[in-house]
Amino acid sequence: VDADPSWTQWKESQPTESGVNPFGKSSGGLRKFFTRKPDAPVIDNHNVGLPTPPAALDSPRDVPVDSLSDRDVEKILTHRIVTRDHRIIGVSLHDDNDWSRRENIWSGYDLGQQAYASYPYAQLMAQIRPLPWAGHGAFYVTMHGEFDKAKAYLNSGKKKIVDSFGLARIIETRSDFRRMRRENPDLQVVLVICESGLTRERSMAQQLANLLGVTVHAPNGEVALAPSQTLGSTGLTVYSQGTEAGTFLTF
Repeated sequence: VDADPSWTQWKESQPTESGVNPFGKSSGGLRKFFTRKPDAPVIDNHNVGLPTPPAALDSPRDVPVDSLSDRDVEKILTHRIVTRDHRIIGVSLHDDNDWSRRENIWSGYDLGQQAYASYPYAQLMAQIRPLPWAGHGAFYVTMHGEFDKAKAYLNSGKKKIVDSFGLARIIETRSDFRRMRRENPDLQVVLVICESGLTRERSMAQQLANLLGVTVHAPNGEVALAPSQTLGSTGLTVYSQGTEAGTFLTF
């Protein structure tokens, strides 16, 4: 686990799915900070049900978002996500060490896959759910993060904490994203970033959807791309968040 500052958990996704939820209900990410249910329904998204917002006094503090200059955006460390048939499908903002552990898994990802594994609350076995972006072109973005910020790096190795505005700038500068969007006006963005869909309308995913003008899909809990017993192949798994099942939400 990489902490910045030391008490803030940037949860490392499990490299494989064992068939048993590896995260206890009191562990990981921002789970310990989310304690209250809302009184009003969600607005401005395509999902039913109520979100789980962070309580005002329980939200992590002292984790400042870095201001990105144009030069910083140009120097952000990125890795193309390329499949074994040489198709570019997205971008990783992990550092070199983290990406070296993920690159081969991503290269084997089947773009024709129609489902992901979802862990319900307090259940040991995952359920199969349909991918909400199946049948649409997708641009994948993977990095460590939480509901309102994520962790990127400059080429020098310096860490940068970015919010949705910073991440939108980084994505928009990617020539691969611009090309894919020109070729497919229905291109959708998939965030493989832990908890990036949590809090629904206040989430990084909703703000990115507004800023980029595209449909964005994001998990409400911890997420990993790994070999899955549930799916019978390498696939995406979302782990339960509090009492809510692990789910990809659409914004």
